[in-house]
Amino acid sequence: MTHLDEERIDAAIDGAELAPNEVEHLRACDACRAQVDRLRTLRANLAALPRSIEPNVDGWPRVRETVRVRRARRRTFISAASLALAAAVLFAIVRIAPTPDAVTPPVAPELVELREVVPAVVVDAMAANLTIYDAALHELEAYAATDAQNADVRQRIDDLRRKRAALLRLASNS
Repeated sequence: MTHLDEERIDAAIDGAELAPNEVEHLRACDACRAQVDRLRTLRANLAALPRSIEPNVDGWPRVRETVRVRRARRRTFISAASLALAAAVLFAIVRIAPTPDAVTPPVAPELVELREVVPAVVVDAMAANLTIYDAALHELEAYAATDAQNADVRQRIDDLRRKRAALLRLASNS
């Protein structure tokens, strides 16, 4: 027994006239009949599909929220990594720095009373920053004395004074 080829099965599905022996074969052959049934079901399912698919108008808020969450995670990761790196550097500095008994760095007068409340390492770090600020201020003020009209130098001096004051405020809040 020879099965119907694809062309004849398509003809049967489309409702075309089949030869009497082909009609008889479809009645007797379970495989060909199952093939015709499967293809009819498939065509019916395809016909039921929409002709076009419109994009979801409300999809953008979900996408925007997903992007916001990913950015927040990335910022959190970068912040945590930066904090870990800063902690590692501070740890390395503390491990390499001489013991407090050996050398006690000079402390800015504004920070002397903090030694009793705040760990010495923190006071030393603040003192080092104040020393850097003071040296930079001294240099800029010396330069400003030779070039009094330079607004950029004046601006930098004001910025450094504000940063120095902010560091002292931070120390006093500790």
